[in-house]
Amino acid sequence: MRLEGRKVIVVGLGLSGRAAARFCLDQGSHVLGVDQRAELTGLDELLTRPHFETRLGDDAVDATDDTLVVLSPGVDSKRADIAIARNQGAEVIGEVELALRHLPSERPFIGVTGTNGKSTTVSLIGQLIRQLDERVFVGGNFGRPLIEAVHSDDHFLVVELSSYQLETAPSLQPSVGIILNITPDHLARHGDIDSYAQIKARVLSQVPAQGLAIFDVDDPRCVEIARRVSARQAAFGESIPSGMIFGAQMREGQLELMVDGNAETYSLDGYSLLGTHNRRNLMAALLTCRFLGFPQARLQDAVSTLQSLPHRLEQVPTNDGRRWINDSKSTNIAATRVSLAAVEPPVVLLLGGQGKGESYRPFAQELGAGKRLRAVITFGEEAPSIEAAFQDTPVPVSRVGDLLGAVERAGTVAQRGDAIMLSPACASFDSFDNFAHRGQAFRSMVEEAWA
Repeated sequence: MRLEGRKVIVVGLGLSGRAAARFCLDQGSHVLGVDQRAELTGLDELLTRPHFETRLGDDAVDATDDTLVVLSPGVDSKRADIAIARNQGAEVIGEVELALRHLPSERPFIGVTGTNGKSTTVSLIGQLIRQLDERVFVGGNFGRPLIEAVHSDDHFLVVELSSYQLETAPSLQPSVGIILNITPDHLARHGDIDSYAQIKARVLSQVPAQGLAIFDVDDPRCVEIARRVSARQAAFGESIPSGMIFGAQMREGQLELMVDGNAETYSLDGYSLLGTHNRRNLMAALLTCRFLGFPQARLQDAVSTLQSLPHRLEQVPTNDGRRWINDSKSTNIAATRVSLAAVEPPVVLLLGGQGKGESYRPFAQELGAGKRLRAVITFGEEAPSIEAAFQDTPVPVSRVGDLLGAVERAGTVAQRGDAIMLSPACASFDSFDNFAHRGQAFRSMVEEAWA
């Protein structure tokens, strides 16, 4: 696409917005960066560049014919001012689409989406490829913005794709597309689960015929999406349908891959990531690497070297005889449910933050019927709603104001041997910049009190 001399409006000056602005400036564009926040850091280098202007505190788009509007993921593409800009002839795309228009087509592109597990799976694929001495770019919604891959010398592109990014990336045609799962999330943006699933489906539906579409065979929504996919398919789960020539399943405590109809067995000895969900993430990663042509023996050797990401079932070292677990990345109920199943009870569970429009009552009833929880401590904006959902369950619940209060209360409630688990089922934006900021704050609080 033509960028030299073109007017570009970048909406949202976070990590991906700043990267998009730099790229367009390098191509000779005149860039206006706008952001609804009145104060921002990280702009110093851009502000020294000719042909770059900013407007902070107001991100309204006023664009006409031949203007390119590049949206950051957090910006709703259905906003009224953006719709008007489209009607007046402006081209509106996301940062991922900007990258796709400039990436060499010969690079294998692995696109990963799903409600939960995206970052971990992207990280696992990246680690496996690096272990086999290949150059790989890992980024997208996780890590580096995709636009930074355009001028890199990486051969493989492993890209996490959120629903927000998929909305504005019509050129996406991944060599391998992966949907890990679909559960309610971001409903305030997408309206309902069906609309959300339809956007996620693009990762599989836009895989070309010679590519591979990988999906969870135990997730009904993923199965429904896969039925409409024309590309070659690979299912993963506890058990795959008989006769499937490409897939992954568990068999007698080991992971079994079917590759062109031939069974391959992988030992999980040394695989350190906790939980059934992380076995599934590994299945998707190994299927990807085998499809790309990496040999089984070398992949098996690499399995024991794989490391988990921070803020995902991460144990905080302490000396108080209890297990403090930082699972701040669990920002919806489905993620918390999966993480909780991976932790040995009894558990003191810390829930709260900024809600996503989900009902907590079914989850509370489910937890109340089990015997995994010693107590629940709620905090943040959603504390009253979560507390109310547990009202008629036998689980002891207490409400505090903030995360520090939750850590202090947990310290008095939990007994020796208990797991104290921050797995909040909520976003972090009521009090923190993001889930990582919240997770680091939790670590610091625990270390200060109990290390």
